[in-house]
Amino acid sequence: MLQIADKRTVSRIINSARQAIVKSFVPDNLGFGHVTREDVIGRHTTTIARELMCGGDSTDTAIIIIDGTYLYIQKSRNNDFQRKTFNLYKKRFLLKPMMIVTTTGYIVACIGPFMSDFNNNDAAIMKDILLRNTDHILSWLKELLEENNLIRRFSLWEIINHTEIIDGFPIMTQEDLGDLTFGNKSSFNFTQLSVFIGVFQLKRARSYAEERCSTTNLTSDVAYSVHRCKIIPNLIRIPTQSAHSNRVTYHPTIHFTDQAILGWWCDCFTGARFLGCCSHIASAIWFLSYQRWQTQQRQMPSGEYKNLTTDSIQVSDFYDSSDDDDDSQRYSLA
Repeated sequence: MLQIADKRTVSRIINSARQAIVKSFVPDNLGFGHVTREDVIGRHTTTIARELMCGGDSTDTAIIIIDGTYLYIQKSRNNDFQRKTFNLYKKRFLLKPMMIVTTTGYIVACIGPFMSDFNNNDAAIMKDILLRNTDHILSWLKELLEENNLIRRFSLWEIINHTEIIDGFPIMTQEDLGDLTFGNKSSFNFTQLSVFIGVFQLKRARSYAEERCSTTNLTSDVAYSVHRCKIIPNLIRIPTQSAHSNRVTYHPTIHFTDQAILGWWCDCFTGARFLGCCSHIASAIWFLSYQRWQTQQRQMPSGEYKNLTTDSIQVSDFYDSSDDDDDSQRYSLA
């Protein structure tokens, strides 16, 4: 067909063309870096999808569809690769690229290909993509903050008590907090991942909330302050003291409506990189959506132990004694 006698020459030509396409064409036309979140919302979201997923009145929610497709291959002579690429459903050897498209059919990204054995179903692949934050899939909320310069500009935030957003924040049950809504679904609202809060995060949630309220009784009228964005009223952040360092404060940020959590971001190490959320995000959502509605106090002995001990006053041994008598002493055994 190509009028070239040597198969190796044909192979080298195809390989060179593939490398040129990957280097010069793919980055500008495929992946989350080539299209903005605003473009997906404004140009690549159908009316029926917006009506079904957002009630038709949302202009800041990106909706994408994620599904695995098939790339058939020949049987490999490598035994391990042969086992991992044999699909029991199709009874054939294949690989699975994960396609991420909009509701208009516009291809946003293609991730993979993945193996096709029983360990690589669509749900497992989706979890892997989110765990690895492949192609920076979790970064769209951070882009929203950076575009409005909200990370560093403290003047754009006002301090309010949590009661001022009591009607605007969604109410959740403990089951809601621990539910991974996109579990076995291949289509979901990208910014409405709800929030996957693991067992560890839920255990840490109360500790962070107690420290912020300066009390272990969270069922009383507590002072839990939040920072509300002045230009985006449904965007809040809750400065949270690090559990490991007195000098470090994190800023978990939450985008919400009265029905759902639209997105989140935190400036801690795991804040925007892994599946689900960090403990700082979990604590804020746990308190605002669940705990402040509880009327029965839960006894947590660990929070009361500090009342049985005394924390010594930190006084420096080096001080200016100009106002004291020259013969005065700070310490005396007499």
